[in-house]
Amino acid sequence: MTVIKIKEPQRGYINIAKGNALGLGLLLTYIFRVIWTTDFEGHKMLRRQKYSEAKLLPT
Repeated sequence: MTVIKIKEPQRGYINIAKGNALGLGLLLTYIFRVIWTTDFEGHKMLRRQKYSEAKLLPT
C-alpha cells in the first residue's frame, strides 16, 4: 500500500510537469509567432513606405 501511495503522487507530478511543459511550449511558440508576425508586418510596412517614397521621389 505504501509503495503505491509513494508511486502515485510521483506519477501525478510527472504528468503535471509534462502538461506544464507542453503548455509552456505552446505558449512560447504562440508568443514567438505573434512577435514574428508583428515584426514581419512592421517590416512589410517599412518596405511599403520606402517603396511609396521611392515612387514619389522621381515624380
